[in-house]
Amino acid sequence: MNHDPDDTGVPTTRSTSASPPETGRDADAHARAVMVVRTRTAPTKLGNLRDSSWKACQRTWSRWRAWKERERLAPSRNAPIRRIATVGLICFSLWLLLDAHAMERSALASPLGTRRSVSIAVLRPISWISVHLGLSQIVTTAHRAMGRHGASGAQLVIKGAMSPARGPSHASLPAGWPPALKGPRSQASASPPPVYLHPSASNPLRVLIVGDSIGEDLGYSLVNDLAATGAVGAILDAHVDTGLARPDYFNWPVELNADMTKYTPEVVVVMIGGNDAQNFLVGNQVMVVGTAAWVAAYAQRVAQMMTEATSRGARVIWVGMPSMANPTLSASMKLIDNIDRSQAGLHAGVTYVSSTAVLCGPGGKFEEYLTNSSGTEIAVRTPDGVHLAIGGSEILSQRVMAVMKHSLHIILPS
Repeated sequence: MNHDPDDTGVPTTRSTSASPPETGRDADAHARAVMVVRTRTAPTKLGNLRDSSWKACQRTWSRWRAWKERERLAPSRNAPIRRIATVGLICFSLWLLLDAHAMERSALASPLGTRRSVSIAVLRPISWISVHLGLSQIVTTAHRAMGRHGASGAQLVIKGAMSPARGPSHASLPAGWPPALKGPRSQASASPPPVYLHPSASNPLRVLIVGDSIGEDLGYSLVNDLAATGAVGAILDAHVDTGLARPDYFNWPVELNADMTKYTPEVVVVMIGGNDAQNFLVGNQVMVVGTAAWVAAYAQRVAQMMTEATSRGARVIWVGMPSMANPTLSASMKLIDNIDRSQAGLHAGVTYVSSTAVLCGPGGKFEEYLTNSSGTEIAVRTPDGVHLAIGGSEILSQRVMAVMKHSLHIILPS
């Protein structure tokens, strides 16, 4: 007999003769032979398939383990990115905890609306944690070490030579000055006589400069220019992100009252208003910026500042806001300037100075650069279109000093 595979691939037994055996005994033997062959052969085929599949699985498993081992031992390409992200997240969280209280106060000072409400809702619990863990005190201590105090952590006090409080020197006044006034005098319509002071190093003029971040720009140059005369003690009290619109955030009349008591200035220079183009509350009523109610309420706050200074005997130089690069903001600054100018005319002892006249182009157009008399271009505004560049603050400082000389008749050494 020969063993040949059939169509199914399983070996079969067939007789070498052309036909199967005819007898019963031969037929039974033939059938048993076929069954034995098939029984022995089929398991061998299945075993081979099983062995090959198992070996394939083993190879796949070995390759996977080898790949994981290489991944574990080899440095990951994303590891630096993950480390940087982790360090950045830790630093951001630490900064958020340390400065959350200040950020909450800034949110309180922002314009009324959904953004303000969401910011306060997010920052308030973080601020509470920061305060109760004492983390905010670290920032406060650092600010105090740098001479910064106040709501926004940006108050700067720069002192020049100061003398004890003094009245005007009689030697500095013309004979018979001031003259006797005849009849009733209205503070709303009449201006007081000029000061006629002649300060010196031994008897310096006391000047207080207050303002927001734009007032701070002016203040730096003005403090330096006044100190250069050797006859002025100047104090700059500037708070960024503040104004008269939001006394709930920072109360400028209260701050000015404290400054007047502490420094007893003879001249007060004010430049405030850059942050005031916003709605604010009076009681439970929202004053919408630009409306008649808003103008009336804001005018009262300007008048309060002027009265606070003049009632202590000081002369006030109120410096208006310049035009801005943003047309909408610039229009708001023009509205505020008109209020300031109007109130200055109603308060004796207050002189209004237009910054637009010296820092802007024809018609009050915003200009980042101006050309001086020698043909040199000078940067007068910063790229943000709001603040004063060093050149601009110096021009405005010289303008304020000219007002002291020509309007108040304060004779400053050259």
